Amino acid sequence: MDERFAATAWSTWLSGAPVLEDAAAVFDCRVSRSTRVGTHDILFCEVLALRHRESDSALVYFDRNYHGLPYA
Repeated sequence: MDERFAATAWSTWLSGAPVLEDAAAVFDCRVSRSTRVGTHDILFCEVLALRHRESDSALVYFDRNYHGLPYA
């Protein structure tokens, strides 16, 4: 497993989860509740910390495809 994380820089945030340093956006969350719906679990989370780079464009998944959104 360590070789998966060796390719780039990582750190650890409040929850203890690994955080990719070069990510355009990072959310560090604590699961406050989970609900099973059919074959899926829905997680309700409390955001402990977040970081984003204003210079990056957003990427969304819609209609079975990824689409870039320009920074406004």
